[in-house]
Parts: sequence; structure tokens; C-alpha cells
Amino acid sequence: RATREDFEGRKYTSAKLETRDAWRYGKFSVRARLQHGDARGTWPAIWLLPQDWKYGSWPHSGEIDIMEHVGYEPGRIHGTVHTSSYHHSIGTQKGGSMHTDVREWHTYTVEWRPEVVIFACDGVIYQVFRKESDDPALWPFNQEFY
Repeated sequence: RATREDFEGRKYTSAKLETRDAWRYGKFSVRARLQHGDARGTWPAIWLLPQDWKYGSWPHSGEIDIMEHVGYEPGRIHGTVHTSSYHHSIGTQKGGSMHTDVREWHTYTVEWRPEVVIFACDGVIYQVFRKESDDPALWPFNQEFY
């Protein structure tokens, strides 16, 4: 889905692409570039969300951000997980970041295993999130995501 609206000569201001399949664990790579590396107010992201929301609404069932670029941090990309215990709304998010020129093509990767989630850009690992417990508040990543 895309939002059609005229804005500064552009016909679309946002888009959403959803997969039809869901997976539990795997290695996911996305090759992408952003048109603007410093567009204040933008928040382009590539993420995985739970198929069935087994533990409730966001953030209880989890979210895995393969790549986020916050417009007020030009050139910094983030790889983050969100859970009941770890999310930005309460200041406890678990994530890492690195600098890169987002206007160039890059391969953003997340490797999601039963005990760990690993984030990389162009093969360079910049964040590792390890399972601490079977408690879904800490690790809701035992269900299918899309």
C-alpha cells in the first residue's frame, strides 16, 4: 500500500509492502537505498512483525527492525528489537546503530535464530540481541513473523 498525495512535486509520501508468508527464524536481507539521507520528520524502516500477535498488541508480541533511519540522525541506521520489557516508549529499547551513507545501496540483514537476533549492514555486524529468558516479555520471538 502507498499513500498517494502531492507533496513537494512527489505523488507518494509513504509505502508499505507486506509479504504473504511468515517465518519462524531465518536470515533476511534487503538491498535498499533512501532517496534522502537527512529528511527531518521521516522514519523509513524495514521490519518484521508477528503473524498472529500471540502475546497481545505492540510491543508485547515483538517487532524486529531490520533497518530504521530516523530523519533527524542523518547517516545513522538502527537495528532494534521491541518487546514488552524493551521498547522506546519506556526508554528500555535494545538496539544498535552504525553510520552509513543511506543514499547509497546497502544490504541490511537480520539473522534470527532461536537464541539470538543479529543485525548487519553490508556484512558488518553492529548489533546482537541474545535471548535472556523464555519469558515472552523478554523474548516473544518464538512465533512466526512476516
